[in-house]
Amino acid sequence: MTGPGRDTDRARPVVVLFRHDLRIADNSALHEAAATGKPVVAVFVLDDEAPGGRRLGAARRWWLHHSLAALGRDLARLGARLTLRRGEMRVVAQSLVQETGADLVVWNRRYDPHGISADTAMKSALAERGIAAASHDGHLLHEPWRLTTQAGGPFRVYTPFWRALVSQGEPRDPVPAPPALLPYRGDLASDALAGWD
Repeated sequence: MTGPGRDTDRARPVVVLFRHDLRIADNSALHEAAATGKPVVAVFVLDDEAPGGRRLGAARRWWLHHSLAALGRDLARLGARLTLRRGEMRVVAQSLVQETGADLVVWNRRYDPHGISADTAMKSALAERGIAAASHDGHLLHEPWRLTTQAGGPFRVYTPFWRALVSQGEPRDPVPAPPALLPYRGDLASDALAGWD
C-alpha cells in the first residue's frame, strides 16, 4: 500500500560521495545507494583546500585522473553519471542536497584523524538539515575499533595486533557491483576532469 508522498520520497535521489574508493565493486556506500531504488547522484569532490588536508602531488594527481576517468565509464555503463566538484566536502555535500533534493548522503569512511573529524562534522551538518547520512566500511579488513588491546587502546606491537586480527575471522564478503543504477535526471553542473590538471 502506498501512502501520500511515498512516490515523491522514492524519487528523491541519494548522493554517493566517492573518495579513496573509486570503484563500483565492493563499494558499500554505492551498494546501499543502489538498494534504495532511488536515483543516484555519484560525486567525487576534490577537497584539497580543507584545513588539515594534503594537496595532491603530481603522481597522485595522475593516478586520480585515470581512476576518475575509469570510474566515470563504469558508472555510465550502469546508467549513472559521475559529477565532479571542487571545494570543501561538507560544503559541496550540502550544496548537492539543496540542488538535487536528496534526502540521503552516503560515503565510505576515512580513518585518518582529519578525515574522521571532517566526516563527523559533515554528518552533523546534514543531520541539522534533516538529511540522513550514512558512512560505511570501505577499504579495511576490519574496522579499527574492533581491534583493541585488553586495556581498550590501539596496538603498538605488531605480533599481538596480528593475533587479534586473525582471531576476528575472515573479513566481510565483498559486495557486488550493482547491476544498474537509477540515473538522476536533473541538470547538475560538473567540472571537467581535464580542467583539474
